[in-house]
Amino acid sequence: MMKGKKALGFLTGDEHNFNWLVINKETNIYPKSWDKEDIRKLPTFRLLYQVNNGAAGAPYYAQQKAPWSAQLQGFSTQNAVVFFHIHGKSIKMEVLNPDTLETISP
Repeated sequence: MMKGKKALGFLTGDEHNFNWLVINKETNIYPKSWDKEDIRKLPTFRLLYQVNNGAAGAPYYAQQKAPWSAQLQGFSTQNAVVFFHIHGKSIKMEVLNPDTLETISP
């Protein structure tokens, strides 16, 4: 568990699918030709989680190969609803297909 009051993650929804990604110093976030500063080498860089849920009925986007694909923790093109269960400092994520109530991830 991380200590501190800074953000642990961020939510996105522009991609028409569900996925979540661990972003750490090992996550390859740059193309091979990157010639700018690598933020992963900064002393202030820390672990983050990205949760994308754009899977609410629009035509889905298939998974594409990206530099960070190895760190992808889950991916689905099913319709998805994401619930965050917060109990004190504990946060658990639950992802369900709203049509079937099937658990999608994690």
